[in-house]
Amino acid sequence: MSSEKVNILRKVRHSQKGFTLMEVVIAVGLLALVSIASLSVVTNLLRSAVKSQAGVDIEQTSNFVLLKLKNDLSKAYFVEVTGGGKILKIQQSGGTAPLYYYLLDGAVSGNCASTKVSGCIRRGATTVPANATHLTDATDSASAVSVDYANSLFSAVPPPPSDALAVNIVIKFAKPTVPGPTGQNLNFSGESTLNTTIALPTI
Repeated sequence: MSSEKVNILRKVRHSQKGFTLMEVVIAVGLLALVSIASLSVVTNLLRSAVKSQAGVDIEQTSNFVLLKLKNDLSKAYFVEVTGGGKILKIQQSGGTAPLYYYLLDGAVSGNCASTKVSGCIRRGATTVPANATHLTDATDSASAVSVDYANSLFSAVPPPPSDALAVNIVIKFAKPTVPGPTGQNLNFSGESTLNTTIALPTI
């Protein structure tokens, strides 16, 4: 190879600049920062969406339960609250069997569909709570709406021994978004309390 060609090759090599190690480190660092920021934004959006859906699910369940109670109490001529405020017995006209609303503890086997939830509410013409129909989805799925058993109750107005003229209803609904380990309660992220008084038609 002639000396002229060698000189040309040397000039070409000197004119080709590569990335230094420092430049590579800085580029990787910037890429990592952008990725972390993007992940944080996406995570926050997902959390907001989950919380929003939890609110919608709870509101729908609360409205459904309230509609059932209003409809049944609108036909009642006698009500009785028993079980420490956890059972509402509604006697309707027409000689039909009384209806029962049960606020049930999820920790008691057979009451709710899953022992992992705080509680549930059931309705039916039966003195056996386990045979009544679920008004809330008491499973351990992420879509379930549960009843906070400890903070939910019925009460008669006025209190016994007088015949009730109205019923106070306090039902706290909650919804899990992250299932807990098997055998443990779920982690609840959304909650709302139905707190109302429904007058009987005899007033």
